[in-house]
Amino acid sequence: MILTILICVLTALPQERRLSGEEVLKNLERTFESIQDLAVTIEGTVSMEGVKVPKTSTEMYFKRPDKLHFSSRSFTVVPRDGMSPNPEELRKKYDATNLGEDTTWGRKLIKLQLAARDPKVRLRQMFVWVNPTTWTLARIESMPYEGRTVALDFTYGLIEGRYWLPTQLVVIFGISGPQSEEIFKLPDGAPNPAPQMTELQRALRSGSVSFVYRDHKVNAGIPDSVFVRKGN
Repeated sequence: MILTILICVLTALPQERRLSGEEVLKNLERTFESIQDLAVTIEGTVSMEGVKVPKTSTEMYFKRPDKLHFSSRSFTVVPRDGMSPNPEELRKKYDATNLGEDTTWGRKLIKLQLAARDPKVRLRQMFVWVNPTTWTLARIESMPYEGRTVALDFTYGLIEGRYWLPTQLVVIFGISGPQSEEIFKLPDGAPNPAPQMTELQRALRSGSVSFVYRDHKVNAGIPDSVFVRKGN
C-alpha cells in the first residue's frame, strides 16, 4: 500500500518541461548579451599528417552586432564564422530541435539539431551540444563538405569574474564517405583561401587544430575603424 501511494505521489508531481530548441539558443544569447565588444589573442597549432603549418597567432576583434576582424589574413584554417564568440547568429540562421540530454562527453549536455532556414547557407545541418550550467556552447559537429566531418570542442573560463568566454578550441577533422577532388571547391566569387587552407584542401586528412585564447579584453570600446578593410 505504501509503495502504491508513493508511486501515485511521484506520478502526480509536475514534470520538468523540456526547453524548446529556440529557448536553449536564447539562453546562449543571454550569456553573451552583456558583451558589446571583445579583443583576444588566439594562437593556433595544426596537428595533421602530411601538413606542415607553423604555429600562428592573430588578434581577433568582435563588436556588436556582427563585426568580426582578424589581424592576420593567413591565420585560420577553419571557417572564421566558427571562431565568432556570438551565438546569436545560430538562432537567426537555423531552426533548432532539442534532442534531449546527452552525457556522451562526460557531462550532462543538451543536444540540439540545427537545420538552416535558407538553402543558400553553406552548413545545411549541424548538431550542437550546450552546457546548461553555464549556458555555453560545448561542441559543434557538422559536415561542411562531402566526405569531411568537422567537430569543434570548446573550453571556457570565467573572464573578469563575470564573462564565460572560450579559452581553448579544438577543431577535429574527420573523413566520412567517398573522397573527391571537388570536396573543397569554393563557390563562384569566393575569395582565395589562406595558404594553410589551400594545403589542407589538397587531400582529405584527419587531424586537429588547437586554438588557445588569451589576453581577453571585454567592452574596451573597439573603434569601428578596426573593422574597415584596407583600401576601402
